Amino acid sequence: MSLGATLVASLLATLSQPATWPLALAAFLVRGGILLVAAPIIVVPSAVGVANVVTPTVSTFVFGGLSAGLVALALGTFALCLVWLILGGLVAAAAELEVIARIVRDDAVPVEAHVRTEVVSSTRLAARILVARLVAHVPTVVALVWATVRLVEVAYLELTQPLDVTLPLVVRVIQGAPDAAAAVLVAWVVGEMVGAIAARRVGLADAGVWRAVGGAVRRVVLHPVRAIVLYGVPTAGLLVVLVPSAFAAASGWDAVRVALTEDVGPLATILTLTVFVGLWAGGLVLASAMTGWRAAAWTVDAAARVRVITDPPTRGEAYAEA
Repeated sequence: MSLGATLVASLLATLSQPATWPLALAAFLVRGGILLVAAPIIVVPSAVGVANVVTPTVSTFVFGGLSAGLVALALGTFALCLVWLILGGLVAAAAELEVIARIVRDDAVPVEAHVRTEVVSSTRLAARILVARLVAHVPTVVALVWATVRLVEVAYLELTQPLDVTLPLVVRVIQGAPDAAAAVLVAWVVGEMVGAIAARRVGLADAGVWRAVGGAVRRVVLHPVRAIVLYGVPTAGLLVVLVPSAFAAASGWDAVRVALTEDVGPLATILTLTVFVGLWAGGLVLASAMTGWRAAAWTVDAAARVRVITDPPTRGEAYAEA
């Protein structure tokens, strides 16, 4: 199946399956998209504000060593991240599995003869998808650790000896270490591509984690252009939706803050709040459609080429690609 036909078929399947939109959006939000959606109402702290918060903690650690409060903060942060990673990851994997099941049953999707069209939503498969995605992002973790060291060095210099205070701190830090940001971005994109393909191999062919991830890596290496286009085109559509929606929602949120702090009257306040909620909700609806298309593109591509050697497919059996 050609690349263009795959994108068109996945778009048609997405439009005919609106129930997949909130499922795909939920997976996107849990996996970090909530930060992009909430960006319009997040106030970025200034360099002075960050320094006032960070400096006491750093000074305590440097001059006094580990304190009970610092250890408790570190353990609490680690526990919170672990809970989010496991429970949130399972929720996202279950939602992704349901999207796969709905898309592969759509009439617009050409399915290889031996692909499982009756995808069973189960905790076992969701857990396997979660593990496969985590394994796919191991290079991202490595890149993130290396980049963190670079970014901390630059951030320390910007906090202590800033060269240009007119730019936001985040922008100055990224400008000071573009290689670190690029490494994390590339590793993240590759991890997303490998993880998405591996998830479809689990859902459609009941593959084990290592077989699914290994096959996904092989697919990306052998067909990099196809993988990049399947990831890039729907993602570009998502960005086209998110960026103007974020600016519109940010403007609406600024108007809400003004209405709440100044005496503009209850009617104007309610109207302003309604406009903001409408802009934000509209952006979420459009984002859900684009995330649904992203999920459908990978599913259509996998359903058209994955062929299980045995029928019915059993876990651990080898499979080939059309």
